[in-house]
Amino acid sequence: MGLAGFGARYPDELSGGQQQRVALARALVMRPKALLLDEPLSALDRQIRQEMQLERRRIQREAGVTAVIVTHDQEEALALGNRLVVLDEGRVRQEGQPFEVYNRPNSAFVAGFLGKANLFDGKVLGATAGRVELAGAEATGLELPPGATEGDLVTLCIRPERWTVGLSEGPGLHLAGPIRHLHQTGETGTGAIDSPLGPASFTVLSPALHDLAVGDSLTLHAAPRDVHAFSTPDQRLP
Repeated sequence: MGLAGFGARYPDELSGGQQQRVALARALVMRPKALLLDEPLSALDRQIRQEMQLERRRIQREAGVTAVIVTHDQEEALALGNRLVVLDEGRVRQEGQPFEVYNRPNSAFVAGFLGKANLFDGKVLGATAGRVELAGAEATGLELPPGATEGDLVTLCIRPERWTVGLSEGPGLHLAGPIRHLHQTGETGTGAIDSPLGPASFTVLSPALHDLAVGDSLTLHAAPRDVHAFSTPDQRLP
């Protein structure tokens, strides 16, 4: 558990991360068939929580025990889970591998629950060509929901990090407009443009935003593989 030399210490002499390791050791020493962990990292600060996510996966893998983890931290769920279940009012909204659920949500609820998402409503113009008409824009070459036909309503989901800056040709979705807000952290830049479809959020590497400022025009492009379409409207389960 990485706690050699700490055996004589009292609980209040241990850090939050060390206390979490002790709690996990106490559960594992009983050799359980499964672990139920209810928000195990919620009381830790960000750095320790990230470290414990890696440690928890390592320890669990070495112990060979299944763990069911309940968490309201979407980042934690994506980092820790081999299989992800999204619950809403006691109902399963979607289940699958974390990467699949994050990138291919089946509803606006799941898309918004698992991080930031640009959601645009549109109408199918051509099912075979993957053409979708939106308010002031058109997307082409998309993979549409199974059984989609001309005239069906769909919602397009694009994660902010899926945009490419500057491209204005090719299949997919192109949006252009003035920069509404912009925040650069050194490695990445985040912001939004005022597009014909409304605000469109983006997260890109900082060099792509070199010399740009609020009010400058910016073109965003999402390739077909980066646009996920699902049927609308998003109806809540009964």
